[in-house]
Amino acid sequence: MRDKGVKVRGCGISAQTSGLQFSGLQFPEPQRHPSGMDAKKPKSRTRRFVIWLYMSSGVAIAAALGWMARVDQVRQVTELPLAALNVPLDLGRISMTPLNLWISGDAAPPVLVLRARLENITGETQDAPFGFPPRYPAAQLGEAQLADPRITLSRDNELLHQLHPRMPETVQFLWTLSGPPDGEEASITFFRQNFKLRDNIHGRAAGLGHEPAARLVVAEGGP
Repeated sequence: MRDKGVKVRGCGISAQTSGLQFSGLQFPEPQRHPSGMDAKKPKSRTRRFVIWLYMSSGVAIAAALGWMARVDQVRQVTELPLAALNVPLDLGRISMTPLNLWISGDAAPPVLVLRARLENITGETQDAPFGFPPRYPAAQLGEAQLADPRITLSRDNELLHQLHPRMPETVQFLWTLSGPPDGEEASITFFRQNFKLRDNIHGRAAGLGHEPAARLVVAEGGP
């Protein structure tokens, strides 16, 4: 039995309980999702959370693997190149040429002495040739790390205060030992200061951190 409709004159439209009839055409009602929800309804919060958790876990795993690889690189012991006498070293602000290295037993207590030539390779006078705070060459006797050295000019034994551009100076690095060496190996590690044409703060040339550049080794005795 056909449902009774309500006809509107002049429009040709009749509204029925089973749908709409327009000029003899039947329009079906919208399809329903099997779950009883509309098909275009947004995904549930739980499903979106699961998708987000899955994607973020991949990013976290990748970041963790990258961090572990970097830690492994830091842990690896790398051998520094050996410095040689009369061969210049580029240390950033200065060029340094080791000339002699020995342990002097004439003084009490004995002194580890490095004689070297320093040259300012920048365009301005350097009041801190080894950076600020300074990163002096690090001396080691056996397993003992020595304190920072005194740096004196060879020409007058005065302390080194500054270096002028392209005016080399011969200096002496003096490390005081706690006692006479007992056949222990003495070594000196040199550090290079990184340089950047434009820093991130002022946008101008600046010296940054230091990194080990080379190592010089000498046994007990003379030059």
